[in-house]
Amino acid sequence: MTELDCLIIGAGPAGTCAALRLLQLGYRVGLVERARFPRSQIGEALTPGIRNILELLQADDALAGLPHIAGRPSVLRWEHDALQPAAQSDTAVVARAEFDARLLALASSRGARLWQPARVQAIEGRPEAWRVQVVETATGTASHLRARWLFEATGRHGTAITRWACAPNLAALWAEFDAAQVAPDCLAATRVEALADAWLWASVLPSGRLRVMVLADPHAIGGGLDSSWRRALASSRSLPALADLAPAQPLRICSAAPYLDTAAWRPGRVKIGDAAFALDPVSGSGVEKAMRFSLQTAVAWHTWSTSTDDAGRSLAQQYFSQQLNQTCARHVRWCAAHYASAWSAAGDFWRARSTPPIQRTTPTASAIGEPTADFFSSLAEAPSAEPPPAGPDQWPANARIRLDAACQLVPQLCVVQDLVRTAPALTHPHLPRAVAFVADQAIASHWGLLRREQTLGELHDALARTMRPEAAGAMVAWLRRSGVMVRAA
Repeated sequence: MTELDCLIIGAGPAGTCAALRLLQLGYRVGLVERARFPRSQIGEALTPGIRNILELLQADDALAGLPHIAGRPSVLRWEHDALQPAAQSDTAVVARAEFDARLLALASSRGARLWQPARVQAIEGRPEAWRVQVVETATGTASHLRARWLFEATGRHGTAITRWACAPNLAALWAEFDAAQVAPDCLAATRVEALADAWLWASVLPSGRLRVMVLADPHAIGGGLDSSWRRALASSRSLPALADLAPAQPLRICSAAPYLDTAAWRPGRVKIGDAAFALDPVSGSGVEKAMRFSLQTAVAWHTWSTSTDDAGRSLAQQYFSQQLNQTCARHVRWCAAHYASAWSAAGDFWRARSTPPIQRTTPTASAIGEPTADFFSSLAEAPSAEPPPAGPDQWPANARIRLDAACQLVPQLCVVQDLVRTAPALTHPHLPRAVAFVADQAIASHWGLLRREQTLGELHDALARTMRPEAAGAMVAWLRRSGVMVRAA
């Protein structure tokens, strides 16, 4: 009988990210993955925040040399019914199958027990004492495990009974074209287009193929996948010639619907990645958000596991719920505004996605139903913080400054030394959310110093006497750009 602290079911980025973090925290970790790697997988866009995640996981070396494409120009047809060059993005397009395989290999090399390809045949017992039977696909060999907690990272394949739709249903039609099939200008830039009743994304993959994806209402597609695909391409401004070309591999369809699981934390088991929530792909940040939530879940469980009283465990569950609801709600709100900005926003497809969901019933703590009040309160937050006025960058070097009187310290759930704790955090109208730490330094610890009238140079020197010089520089830089400082009268 294999003894584990945590058994993770599913070894995509969310599952392996959780495994790597739990291993860092000293736990015995197992992973069950039903597919052989490398496996074909869509979702190749990696947003810049993934760099911080990989650094925390000490995974930079394992992913060095990963085939990717970055720094490519982009062409946009969104707010205007015309193709326009877009600002260069830091988002990279990677060989997703290799990305997943390398993360899994790293987790295995650091001590995670791996069953692959394999399936969970049975789960019995209770929280803290689960008994799990895992069967290897190739041989039928059964392994018997004992695990304290289960982390479900089964993606969209998990149970849908507790999933609450955050927006109207969405389907992705996608295919790939060989480079020799298409004109060179089709390969020159990443393309995003708002169409009359759908939107389109196209980019070259590290393999050299052109991936094209059409996102549409599945009810509008019906059974005519090929006709819907051709109609969408023909209506595009940048890729109409592809409408009459046969893709290099058969046209495929999959769900891209955004949702939130209202029972992601249950006694003895938690859901992460797409098992917990799925984001609208219009932002391209799904992989990063799934990995970041896995880190947050690992810390929440670590807090729960090491707590000796109900108060500590309650903090852990509150933090998990807060991060889940805020991540999902803020993305839903952003997506609604982005859909509303499209040139074609008057169409039914766009109108349906331009309005965030409203609270239709009184949320309860029940497992099934609408999200809790945390989700709707996050959804109702101001779309963005007030823009900061001209700040310290425009002031003379000898200008005397201080914290704005509107700054306050409020209690906030934070991660302190790998545990969830309540800590004071800085709020201000120019900040999108409360901030407790900058460069791992607690703002509240320097509250009296920050409120003192002084020059930026004097502030930096004073901070450098209480922390590392690079941390002092980072805190001053954050204060300069955040808009919380004002000139002293």
